Amino acid sequence: MPAASLVISHGGHGTVARALAAGTPVLISPFTGDMSETAMRVSWAKVGLSLPWRLCRPGPLRWAARHILGDPSYAARAGELASWAREHNGAERGAHLVEQLARSRSYA
Repeated sequence: MPAASLVISHGGHGTVARALAAGTPVLISPFTGDMSETAMRVSWAKVGLSLPWRLCRPGPLRWAARHILGDPSYAARAGELASWAREHNGAERGAHLVEQLARSRSYA
């Protein structure tokens, strides 16, 4: 995904997380479940757009992709998010907190 200019997806967490970790903006057409929530957060964070599933046809899809690719702010914002994520390792922080909690309690 680092070589891509845009990732188009149904909004599954793994695909979106990998795209954003690579600094690549996303276009999501959510299908079911938590994909709509992910799509709304992507739009809110300005790292991509959400295209409702009912509009997922060639014309609207082409317009949305061109819109993202034509506006450099989406790629810039995705790059900022990727940079922040590299500096703030969530797994490392989570492991540290769990270890800290385990040391602070006595388990019998």
